Amino acid sequence: ASLQDLKLDIAIKNNVMDMGGSIQALSLQDKTKFGENYEHRLVAKDQMISKSVQNPVIKFKVKKFGDKDVTGTREFDMKVDAQLKPIYYTHTNRFHTELISYLVHMTQLLEVAQRGYNQGANEASRAGKIALNIELDRPVLVLPESGYTDRVLLLDLGFITVKNNFVEMEMENNKHKILLDQMKINLNDMIISTGTK
Repeated sequence: ASLQDLKLDIAIKNNVMDMGGSIQALSLQDKTKFGENYEHRLVAKDQMISKSVQNPVIKFKVKKFGDKDVTGTREFDMKVDAQLKPIYYTHTNRFHTELISYLVHMTQLLEVAQRGYNQGANEASRAGKIALNIELDRPVLVLPESGYTDRVLLLDLGFITVKNNFVEMEMENNKHKILLDQMKINLNDMIISTGTK
């Protein structure tokens, strides 16, 4: 993996964290023998190369409240704003399986650590409200017929926006309200094509 020019600003005031940052370029390579034909699995790099203009491929802002929302009236506990320029992802089954296996293993380790941290807590808290406002500008999926052929299916996903909001709902025969996380995903100008590497 390669990360170029990561910029990060963090400010904490009155138990509220504001974080903003950007990434100039990002890449992930498969250096195993299975990646000989498709080594570059994830590439995010600005196509407009200019020394005078710095165009990060990823910009993000995060706002997080440190204290618990006891009344449940807060609009969100954490908000994530992100803008992503074209990202190219090459998908093969083996790489996907290995990546998922790694993520599952890391999640299990984090859960063990979290249980140890929360040991002795008597009160179960509700899940935090995470507000999303994400824009992806023309991400491209490269789907090879197999890891050993040059024939590929290209999915240009166009312009994608992801936003959500939270709605409380009362259930019949239930005294408690349920908090619904409604997510809206817009996808415009998708293009599907075939070709060779």
